[in-house]
Amino acid sequence: MSIVVNQMNIEELDVEWTQLIMTARSMGLSTDDIRTFLQNPSALINYEYANEIESNRH
Repeated sequence: MSIVVNQMNIEELDVEWTQLIMTARSMGLSTDDIRTFLQNPSALINYEYANEIESNRH
């Protein structure tokens, strides 16, 4: 029985991950952006913040 429950949890998680990635893609994030964020969330935030500052200078 626990094998079935675990399989159901994995399938539910896969659906959530798929939705999360599709949402990120629809927001304009690249696959590399998503991968970078998952490996180091603060890296992407710092990158985006630096780009925002740079674009406000012009």
